[in-house]
Amino acid sequence: MRQLYLGPLEQTQDGGKVARETLRAYFTAERNISSTAAALGVDRGTVRNRIRSIEGLLGRPLKTSAADLEIALRLDD
Repeated sequence: MRQLYLGPLEQTQDGGKVARETLRAYFTAERNISSTAAALGVDRGTVRNRIRSIEGLLGRPLKTSAADLEIALRLDD
């Protein structure tokens, strides 16, 4: 699971740190963009852009793999 879901995130300059942080906040906020933005101290547009970037790295919409991705993040902790 780690290789399939978290491996692609590591292609970013920071090794996926911001992507993982964003996803953890997003799942904690029950997939609410506004709550995620507030938790991270960023604008909603920033969260949307990060989600789109993550989807691009994964090659699929987040909503189709969110449960598996959330499990992969929990296992990574």
